[in-house]
Order: sequence, then C-alpha cells, then structure tokens
Amino acid sequence: MNKQVIALAALALIGTAASAQSTVTVYGKLDQSVGKPVGSTDKQVMDLAGSRLGFRGTEDLGGGLKAIFGLEHRFNPDTGTSASSSTFWNGYSLVGISSDFGTVALGRQYVAAYIVQNEIDPFGGDTVAALRDIGVRPRLSAINASEVRIGDTRVADVVRYDGKFGPVAVAVSAGEAPAGKPDRPTSFAVTYKDGALFAGLSYENPASANDQLFTVGGTYALPMVTLAAAYSSGKTTTDLSTKSFLIGGTVPMGSLDIKFGYAKTTNDQAGSAADQTLGKIGLGLHYKLSKRTKVYADIAKVNGTLTPSTTSKNGYDLGIQHNF
Repeated sequence: MNKQVIALAALALIGTAASAQSTVTVYGKLDQSVGKPVGSTDKQVMDLAGSRLGFRGTEDLGGGLKAIFGLEHRFNPDTGTSASSSTFWNGYSLVGISSDFGTVALGRQYVAAYIVQNEIDPFGGDTVAALRDIGVRPRLSAINASEVRIGDTRVADVVRYDGKFGPVAVAVSAGEAPAGKPDRPTSFAVTYKDGALFAGLSYENPASANDQLFTVGGTYALPMVTLAAAYSSGKTTTDLSTKSFLIGGTVPMGSLDIKFGYAKTTNDQAGSAADQTLGKIGLGLHYKLSKRTKVYADIAKVNGTLTPSTTSKNGYDLGIQHNF
C-alpha cells in the first residue's frame, strides 16, 4: 500500500514539474460588424479586425533558455472560411529560442517595424476608421515592383530578434530574398515605453535597394486623453516618393472610448505634373461590455486623388468584438 502511495505521489510530482516547465495558450478574436467600407457602395457584413485562432507556448530548457512557438490562423467568421486561400497559418507560424538577452524566432511573422506602426493608430488598424495604412505605413503595391511590398505587415521566411532593455525595446527582422531580387526584406525598430509615454522609430526595406520607409511617432497619455502622432517618409524603385502623417487620440470615459484621428499620404512620382494625395478622417465610439467584449460604431471619410477616394468617399460600421 505504501509503495502504491509513493508511486502515485511521484507521478503527481512528475506531472506538476512537466506542466511547470511548458505552457500552451489558446487565444483568439472574433469580430463582426455591419456597414459599408470606404471604397465600396455595398452594405455588407464585415470583419475588419482580423478574426483569428491562435496557439502559443513556451518550454523551459533550463539555464535561462526557453523554446517558444506560435501558430495563428485567420478566418472569416461570417462564413467560416479561411481569410487566405493560400496560407492557413496566415497570422504567423514561428519557432524560436528566448533568454534574458532576447528572443530569436524563425518563420512567417510580423516585420520588426510593426511594433511601432501598430501602436500609434488609435484604432489599432481595426474597423472602417483605421488610419494605419494611410498615415503610418502606406501600402505601395500598385507601384512597387517587389514581391514583398512596403507596408506589408507579415512576411514569410523571416528571422527576427526582439530584445527588451528596461524601457527600451529593439526588433530586427530579415527575410529570404524574393526570386529575382538581390536583397532580402529587412526591417528594424526601436521603441521607448515608460509610464504615459510611448515613442518609436522604424525602418523597412522590402528587398530592393531603393524601396524603403522610415516611420517615427508616439503616444502620450494625459489625464483626459491619449494623444498620438506619426510621420513616415519613403521611396520606391520607380522613383516615387511618399510622405504621410497621422494625428489622433483616444478619450476614455469609463467603459466608453472615443477614438478620433486624421491621416494623409502624399505621393510624388518623378516626371508627374501633380502629386497624388489621400486623406482620411475617422471617428469611433467603442464601449467595453467586459474586459474581453466590446461593441463599437465608427464612421470614416476620405478625400484626394488616390484610390479609394475616386469611388465611395464614406464608410461606417456597427459591430461587436470578443477576445479570448
């Protein structure tokens, strides 16, 4: 009897030790709204926040080292289909090693510049009022010849390092050179976060010597409002230069957040008589029902000569988002 008790106790201790050495977290986001996106004339059901199901975990290897992994699938909750027809783990799929000196991960993942670019948009890149793709990281796919484009959020075949040194965080990423391109997509970012202040600087080059984008910006939390501002400047292989800025903020009122902002991009193509511009104003009311669930309503208006301003200039949404 005593031997059985000892054996059961030993098994319990082994199970406890194993669970203490490794952890796996399941998480996700479900977002659905009804409305009309900017650039469309159709009223529709939308998912503008990137609904996802993900798994991330760590294993303690001893000596201060940990193995890490992450898998994230993006999907359309209104139909149950994958958000990407070609990439199942469209969010990211990575594995790496972490220590007190930082983390090195390999796989499909966010470019380093994203840690600056996503923090500054009051809307976090979500909803019809999002300002990130205009004021912080303009996507230049129509005129950029690279397979990896300026403004791409995630890239495949990437090695990325992240380190945190007090209030300063550093990220550097480099990817595999696209076919026919001499250079690898590279990106770096430095951020400073201490109390009410966040400030960051980022650079990205999507695999061509003349394709590059610099971004600088920050946020500051005052008692009544959190203010945000950013400026970006870049150029492409086709002699197009781009400049953009974003200003905005969030006013917290208990469970209600009032979000607002304006962003503008100006593109100057060599040999063109006039610049092309796109400005966007966004306003949103986001009400937290709990720590994980909120309802929201947003409106947006664009103007200028770049798409989508040549089609429908207004957009709106009314939605609900749950995180787990």
